[in-house]
Amino acid sequence: MPELPEVQNLINTLAPKVCGATITGASVLCERSIAEPNAGLFAEQVAGHTVLGIERRGKYLDFQLDSGWHLVVHLRMTGRLLIFEDGCPAPAWARVALFLADGRTIWFSDLRKFGRLALTRRPAATIAELGPEPFDPCLDEASFHARMAGRRRPIKTLLLDQAFIAGLGNIYADESLFEAGIHPLTPAGSLSRKQAATLLASIRAVLQRAIANRGTTLRDYVDAEGRRGENQEHLNVYGRNGQPCRRCQTTIQHLRLAGRSTCFCPACQPLASEGQHPE
Repeated sequence: MPELPEVQNLINTLAPKVCGATITGASVLCERSIAEPNAGLFAEQVAGHTVLGIERRGKYLDFQLDSGWHLVVHLRMTGRLLIFEDGCPAPAWARVALFLADGRTIWFSDLRKFGRLALTRRPAATIAELGPEPFDPCLDEASFHARMAGRRRPIKTLLLDQAFIAGLGNIYADESLFEAGIHPLTPAGSLSRKQAATLLASIRAVLQRAIANRGTTLRDYVDAEGRRGENQEHLNVYGRNGQPCRRCQTTIQHLRLAGRSTCFCPACQPLASEGQHPE
């Protein structure tokens, strides 16, 4: 699933091309791709609106249209947004087309059909309840540590909870924990304030590098121009089970946590003994 860096890079490549453009019509090829309203009303109501901007909230894209309307997109597992010039054939797995006044088309393609588009005046009601953004200046070390207080869940599963922090998924949770030297099974509430501060700094550094590398493409992700990301070449632990740690050469290990694959270095990320509370 595209995570924060992939969604941000998609916006970075899409916004300069579509901001100011007017949507003249739409074609819904897969009705289940439309979350709100129904497919017929979607095509009717989106026509005539101008794209004023695109913002990100967690893993959602929020197309801000005129007259107070929003087109909210969640890519889920395999969704893509592509901008094609006039006359280009539809991409594979095309589900929704947004036709622009200059002849171009914004295509939503989705192999597994999990992604959703919603046309709404109330984007906050459409977007799931999300926690703070990782780069929110109001999310400081103290507040990040306080959000963990009393939580017995493993820190890895807490980082995947979008109500705790928005935008992280399996890739960047693993990478952030490696950078912070924290074992994924560590109970969240056991982290010291110093460890929490290190983890928050690591999350931000990992995400910033991934954005600079145009996201991680393991299989499906491409930006609005169809280009793959490059961050997969720089992953330290995710997807590297059985390979040597880039830092210490210890073999990367793998476990299942809440049904999710988790990779870590047992030497760089030791699991503290029960009752141990590192400073």
